Amino acid sequence: MKKELVINEKNAKFFYKMASDELKKELENSFGKAFFQSDITDRVKSLKDAFKVTGRPETPSFYDLPEDLRPFFQAIYNVVVINEALNEGFRGNIYNEDEARYYPWFRPSGSPSSFRFSGAICDCSFASAGTGSRLCLKNDNIASYAGKQFTEEYRKMLES
Repeated sequence: MKKELVINEKNAKFFYKMASDELKKELENSFGKAFFQSDITDRVKSLKDAFKVTGRPETPSFYDLPEDLRPFFQAIYNVVVINEALNEGFRGNIYNEDEARYYPWFRPSGSPSSFRFSGAICDCSFASAGTGSRLCLKNDNIASYAGKQFTEEYRKMLES
């Protein structure tokens, strides 16, 4: 009896990293060799791409929240999914003070049209809380890419 294994793109990437040579060949036959060699920034250019890479649903209902809070939670959800896709499985350990965590930094100048990416930052938080591990990115290049490519999604999150 032959059985078939169905695997989504996110899990395929995850298993590929630790797979035997034999399993890597099978995964490459199914997804294509380029899929495993391409950079995440080549595969995640839009919010829709981030949903595809993570396998997350595009529009959770948030119906059990008060209506005025739904846009805020939707905006946060979108940024979390973007970060999850760009991090490719990395999730910062908030208890490890030696682990650098990066996030895009923005500069608003008085109006929504002037909201822009300013740079990627990794800094000590001292007494401030900084950001949660789901909002951190694995390195400054990915944080810069996220800030430039997904400025509108971050703006929606920060202004909600």
